[in-house]
Amino acid sequence: MKNFVKILSLAVLVFSSFFVGESKAVCEKIRIAYTDNWFPIAYDDGDKHGFGIALAVQKEMFQRLGISVEYIREIPWLRQLAMVERGDIDAMAALYFNDERAGKFTYSEPFYTTTVHVYKRRNSALEYTQLEDLIDYRGVASRGASFGTDFDSFSEKNLNIHRVNGTEKIIQMLVKNRADYMVLPRSLALNLINKYNVSGTISQNGPPITINNIHMAFSRKTECRAIVSKVNSTIVDMKADGTLAELVEKQARLLGFN
Repeated sequence: MKNFVKILSLAVLVFSSFFVGESKAVCEKIRIAYTDNWFPIAYDDGDKHGFGIALAVQKEMFQRLGISVEYIREIPWLRQLAMVERGDIDAMAALYFNDERAGKFTYSEPFYTTTVHVYKRRNSALEYTQLEDLIDYRGVASRGASFGTDFDSFSEKNLNIHRVNGTEKIIQMLVKNRADYMVLPRSLALNLINKYNVSGTISQNGPPITINNIHMAFSRKTECRAIVSKVNSTIVDMKADGTLAELVEKQARLLGFN
């Protein structure tokens, strides 16, 4: 009988330790990295921080889930990817899907969709209708940016695309004839064109190269990986009750995009 009591006590102690450990592993606060120049998804405006669709959606979402959020900014894009993969940061605010990344991160349900286009100088002979049309031209795009598995694979094998840090450098290279075209999401490109007052010089060319969903991307090495299913359910709920559409519409009014 005494041995039975000892065994029972030991079992209770083991299970208690397990549940205490589990309670400590709950994601009560999530650290999310965002790029500061991806208009209108996630960006900063001078010394004002934390604008964009992704951040607005996530603030509402995590408020519903009762999870506090800390946004991490001013980290280069490729370093963000590496830090989330290692588990130094819990998630990225916004990321396109590709097959390589799917092996490293856990993606949320999509919460927004963008079109990605080719932009050229108006006096250029380039006429884009398919990826092969870009082969003999110099392109420029963001370092570390992915525009989907198909484009990435074709680009790596066939295209001459110079990768740079910062979207401002991209449009400057195109304006200064250091590149023949740039590849950017539509709203971001139009924002840069208006900002630099070069609508008479730069134009969109051809159909979208891709239509990309935007997701959160979660590290597989932090406690917050356990909340992805709740995040997905909340995104579905926000779509169903109209909150997601309202947030996007509000951001469109505030930021002046369509």
